[in-house]
Amino acid sequence: MLVLKRRYNKFNRHIAIPKTIDIAGGGDSVLRMRILSNKKTVLASALLLVGSQLIVGAAPANAAGAPMPSGCSLAPSTPAMSGAYVWFGASGYCPAGNGVSRMMVELIHNYDVFPDAWAWDTWDWYGPGYSASATTCDGGGTTQYYTRASFYRSAGDVWQDSAMKTLTHC
Repeated sequence: MLVLKRRYNKFNRHIAIPKTIDIAGGGDSVLRMRILSNKKTVLASALLLVGSQLIVGAAPANAAGAPMPSGCSLAPSTPAMSGAYVWFGASGYCPAGNGVSRMMVELIHNYDVFPDAWAWDTWDWYGPGYSASATTCDGGGTTQYYTRASFYRSAGDVWQDSAMKTLTHC
């Protein structure tokens, strides 16, 4: 959404100058930036925005969620090529009594500056030994990916990320 205020140039012609800019964030969140006329303030605001993205940005690969329950393990595989498609998968084990309802395996598109983006997922609902894999074209091109394997459980989800890999596909 842009909020416009009337301004005129030296030839008395109307110029629309945005006063605020909405930047879409993850989910339904939106960051609203006010455009300021002072150059020093604009520079400081831009540096603050970039700095906050570096600090708050997406979780790095090989991050883990809540502590892994006793006797449980997750093993996400690094994404690889299967013909022209991107293959991803994981295996896991979690004995009964740990509250695990299923394992989800996601292919995640890595971004350096922006939050990482979900590309594709697959599930395994039947434990205690879990295994799931899938392939996708994800629109083609060259992309950096990692795999995230997650156990969904009543006491909080746990996950493990694979190493990142850049792939050219479809």
